[in-house]
Amino acid sequence: MASFCKYIPAYNETESLPKEFFAWKKSILDGDIYSVIDEMTNFLKTKINLTSKEQAQKELNYIIENKDRMHYDEYLEAGYPIGSGTIESACKQVIANRFKKQGMRWRKNDSQAVLNVRLHLLNGTLKNYFIPKHSSWRLIA
Repeated sequence: MASFCKYIPAYNETESLPKEFFAWKKSILDGDIYSVIDEMTNFLKTKINLTSKEQAQKELNYIIENKDRMHYDEYLEAGYPIGSGTIESACKQVIANRFKKQGMRWRKNDSQAVLNVRLHLLNGTLKNYFIPKHSSWRLIA
């Protein structure tokens, strides 16, 4: 949504976001994504110059295609975080705890191999991960 705002003619990137951004954000958090889509569509038709229309339309299309996942009012009511910061922080902490313990030294390839095994373990595909994949090898049943 903020990236759509950069195509609004009155918006100057050195200043704060336009007032429309804050109104749209409030509407989305209140569960009214359809009014935001309508307003952005009207902006696209009337206030965005021809050279920026294609890029602005891509931004709007993204919101339209993902509107069914934008039930932020429900997510907030259920106590779910709606930003990616919590997830990114948790991932960073898990990686740091696993790979940065005292005295440990890791090379990138080794770290990636451990992460791959952990991923397959969690996904239940660990057995398949270790099956030989060379084209000349055959499994004997």
